[in-house]
Amino acid sequence: MMEILYILLAASIGLGISKLLKIPSVPMLILAGGGLDYLNAPIDGDLARDALLLGLIFLVFLSGTSLNPWRIGERTKLAFFIGAAQFMLIGLISFFVCAYMGFTLMESFYLSLALSSSSTLVVIKLLQSRGEMFEPFGRMMVGALLVQDLLMMIVISVLERFDFGAMDMVIAGVLVCVLSLLALIFKKWIIPWLLVRDDVDEEQQLLIAVGILFFFMGVSHLFNLPFVAGAFVAGISLSSFPVNGALKGQFASLNNFFNAVFFVTLGFFVELPPAEMFNSVFVFCALIIVLTPALTLSVAAFADMPFRTGIESGLLLAQTSEFSIVLALIGMSNGHLSSDHLGMITFMTVVTMTLTPFLANEKVASWSMLALAALSRKKDGPLVYSGHFIFFGCGESAMVAVEKLLEKGEQVVVIDDDIGVVRGLKERGVEAILGNGRDTTVMSRANLSGARMAISSMRKFSDNLAVVQFAKDTPFVVRVFDQEEADIFKRLGAQPIPATDAASSDFLEWVQSNMKVPTNQLDS
Repeated sequence: MMEILYILLAASIGLGISKLLKIPSVPMLILAGGGLDYLNAPIDGDLARDALLLGLIFLVFLSGTSLNPWRIGERTKLAFFIGAAQFMLIGLISFFVCAYMGFTLMESFYLSLALSSSSTLVVIKLLQSRGEMFEPFGRMMVGALLVQDLLMMIVISVLERFDFGAMDMVIAGVLVCVLSLLALIFKKWIIPWLLVRDDVDEEQQLLIAVGILFFFMGVSHLFNLPFVAGAFVAGISLSSFPVNGALKGQFASLNNFFNAVFFVTLGFFVELPPAEMFNSVFVFCALIIVLTPALTLSVAAFADMPFRTGIESGLLLAQTSEFSIVLALIGMSNGHLSSDHLGMITFMTVVTMTLTPFLANEKVASWSMLALAALSRKKDGPLVYSGHFIFFGCGESAMVAVEKLLEKGEQVVVIDDDIGVVRGLKERGVEAILGNGRDTTVMSRANLSGARMAISSMRKFSDNLAVVQFAKDTPFVVRVFDQEEADIFKRLGAQPIPATDAASSDFLEWVQSNMKVPTNQLDS
């Protein structure tokens, strides 16, 4: 009993520190477990191993509940492209880097796979904290994570059968696909019938959900697959609405508890890699942090999507996964990796997960976009237009308004810091300027003072404030996210639009009916 108390006490300390420092809880929990080992806490090894296995099963299960395949929607192709490209390209590049650094062929194989997958726990938590979980970008990230996690499940299941020959490995891969198909059948028809009923209360819903977990684990055992494969697909079977919504509260408490148990006991078992491996650790961390955004940016260019989306995707995915640790544990059980390799992979996970919140933010993405813009910008002269419309930023909703104005024969100029957006607009014959909207040189080149109206969908309040102060007598429409911003822009003479209205396809009609501008300025 005292062993459990020690684990929970260490978990409380780790969670408290992560909340105080506003960093992911996983690294702090692992470090807290390492603290138990350093202090020689009297924890029975068998009990700790059982806690590790139990925590792992629920960790994988609860990760699956966040990955609803139907949520991806029209972003399915792009999500698959990003997830698969990152998994394969980073895995391939990492393999050659590992081999060059002197690791054996089998060690290079495991290490490259460990580097190729991103953390569902970290990415989902960041998306939820930003309110982007159900936005198009968030849906795309969920799809990319789902692709990577499914690939990792297949890899883990295949590698566990490594000692039984190639045929057994192929059969294991096929059975994972069969298990996934069974989960989708349950998700579509059986789970809603079991859980979404008036006569089932919350306690019964939780018991049914746990029963489904053990059912899929039983099927995975029948198929000679690892328990984590069954746990993961069981989570996916419970990921859809309204099932996931009904279980959200119960899952939250389970998630916190079993995450803490798994990562604290993992930290208790894992030791730091030897000093001679630290150079490799830092090379791999740098590889993930630098290479992931570069690859997703390349994917963005190839898939004809905005470069900002490519950079933000790469920054958000630039860490190793909790499944990387699972892979390392299987490598140890197969005799392919040593405890030093497990320590190295765990340490990489701690470092990259800790850095993600500091790197995956709007400021770093904006700096990256400015750097790309500076490298790509040509020294063009000022535009000679007057009486034109200027758009600061051109997302999906702004593009609707641009197209309507062009249909009416109006002159439109777009300012955007995304090379891909500017390139696409120019190919369609729209005048577009690459640069930061708050840059006075860019605003002067667009002849803001001579424009009929300026319309901004830029995200940052400070950027919009700079534009409205420079615009002076030019009517200025700006997207806002709260009432405080709206009041400030009203005092400065601008017309704020709530973000919900700005996202509407009737944006142009809103401007026509709400702006104090003669109707003939917007009508042809």
